[in-house]
Amino acid sequence: MQAVPECSGQSGKALLNIHIEPLYDADSDIVAPHGLIGQSYDGDGQPVDGKMDDYSEQEVTTEAMAEGAIEGSASDYKMGGKWVTEFKFGRFDSHAAPHRDASKLLGPKPVRKPGSPSAMVGGGGVGAAADLDD
Repeated sequence: MQAVPECSGQSGKALLNIHIEPLYDADSDIVAPHGLIGQSYDGDGQPVDGKMDDYSEQEVTTEAMAEGAIEGSASDYKMGGKWVTEFKFGRFDSHAAPHRDASKLLGPKPVRKPGSPSAMVGGGGVGAAADLDD
């Protein structure tokens, strides 16, 4: 993770660029990964952008919950407790589970540029602004 202070247009904030890659061939796993991050390894190599908040104002209230880039809604991923493994899209005890059907996702699907990483989470490396004053 890399913090870049004083990013253009983000006075008093930093941009966190996070790169995540699996340690095995997650796209070919018989139990396809899921969850908010895991489902992005759906085997198609196509990024899907979810709804994002506007960080152009001094104070921001987060509203975006990845709508358009995830199956279901954010509330479907809420766990019942800290030791619970079951949720709507859970695969913890599964012996087989298919990838999500990305064709059903409504978020923008940007064209991947040659040379870009093949498995970027979040549709192409979108950063998140973090307030440094708190």
